[in-house]
Amino acid sequence: MVSKSQMTKTNQDYASQGNFTLVPEDFVAMDDEAIVKKAVEKAPKDPKVKFKIVHDHPGCIGCAACVAMHGPNWELRDDEKAMPEKTDLEQGDLEGNMRAAQNCPVNVIHLVDLKTKKKLI
Repeated sequence: MVSKSQMTKTNQDYASQGNFTLVPEDFVAMDDEAIVKKAVEKAPKDPKVKFKIVHDHPGCIGCAACVAMHGPNWELRDDEKAMPEKTDLEQGDLEGNMRAAQNCPVNVIHLVDLKTKKKLI
């Protein structure tokens, strides 16, 4: 079992590599408005980036449904939880990541449309 402090350390390690958006430990309690706000705040200025993945890593149960649905962007890490390789998505990245989010049994993968500032899932 991984302790909460170990999860936080793991999240910080991944974030320092620039692979994903670091989310707060209490992410699960965030409502749609807070999820969108977090995505917009962390969005790059690149006009090609149209969507943002906001992932509640601590809430992941490691079932790998996202990996099965879209292996090119999702993988299981050493802590036996899934992580996206990238969170800044262009239009062509949306379909596979949408399937990954839709098949997550604990709903910890969220996609935000940066233009409309709406949570897609």
